Parts: sequence; structure tokens; C-alpha cells
Amino acid sequence: MSHEAIEQAERHLLEFIGDIEPSTQKGRRRRRILEVATENFASLGYRRASISAIASQAQIAKGTIYLYFANKSELLLAATAWEKLKITDSLRRLFREELDARARLRGWISTGLLFTARSALLSRLLSGDDEFNAVLADLPAPLLAESASIRHRILGDLVAEATGETPRDPDTLRQRITAMSIDHRKALCVGGCGRD
Repeated sequence: MSHEAIEQAERHLLEFIGDIEPSTQKGRRRRRILEVATENFASLGYRRASISAIASQAQIAKGTIYLYFANKSELLLAATAWEKLKITDSLRRLFREELDARARLRGWISTGLLFTARSALLSRLLSGDDEFNAVLADLPAPLLAESASIRHRILGDLVAEATGETPRDPDTLRQRITAMSIDHRKALCVGGCGRD
């Protein structure tokens, strides 16, 4: 079940990202835009990152970006999805047959923490960047609900497998998933980030 949920999440991320196939000019161009945009958003923040600077650094005309992304917020969402896509292979490997349930759950937690620490955009978001939060708050409610559903299915399967029981009560399952969902911001800010 969790493997299928990861596949579903990957399909949704690819829909957000669009064609990034390196064998096509369009895919290479979109990939380059996402690389440069990720660097700009991570280092400058949403407001200070400009489409003009991103286009210049990607060595394309400013108007070309708008052929791929309707606006700057759509570009940020695609860049965030692209970062998340990079973790799907690691998550998929966790569901190999030879791993026992507890090793799988430990792997999930470890992969999540390492990904958060290495992800420039996610780190900025979790550090409390209000501009990023405002853009992400505009995501459609059905998309957010589906994302939460996929996460709950995966974590629910992992928790049930590791504990040897499947909670019949949705509230119990939600409590277990909440316990497994580590506050990444606090985990990353051991020395203190200045914001809570």
C-alpha cells in the first residue's frame, strides 16, 4: 500500500513540475529554470527573487519563463515540488522486502530529517519564512487534503507494520501519525533559529 501511495505522490509532484526530461530541449530548459529559481528563492527569499534575475542566470529571455510558469508563485511551487521529487527514490527503497518494519520506520524518519536539512527551499520554509508560507497557503484545499491523505496512508502503514496492529479508530491512527511527524524545524534548530 505505501509503495502505491509513494507512486501517487510522485505522479502529483511531476504534474506540478512539468516536463523536466533531460533528453528534450523543453525539459532541459524547464530543469535549468527550476535549478536557478531554487537557488534564488533559497538565498534571497520569495520577494527579493526576481523573474528577471532568474531568466538572466538561466540564460533565457524573461518572457520564456512565462511560457513554462504562469507567475512567480507557480515557479516557487514547482521548485518546491522538484525538491520533494528528489526524495521519492529514497522512500521507495524503504519498502524493499528485506527490510523489517522497524528498520523501515527508522529509515522513514532518518530520510525525512536528512531531506529537510538538505532541502534549501524546505529549510527556508520551516525556518518561518512568512513569504513562502503565504504562497503555500494559497494552494487549493483539495490538493492539501490529498497530500495529507497520502502522508497518512504511508505513515499509517508504517506505524501499523512496526507495532503489529492496525488501529480501527481513525483518531488513534491520527495520534500515532502525529507522534511520528517530527517537528523538523525544532530538529534542525538545535542551537536555536531565533523563531519558534
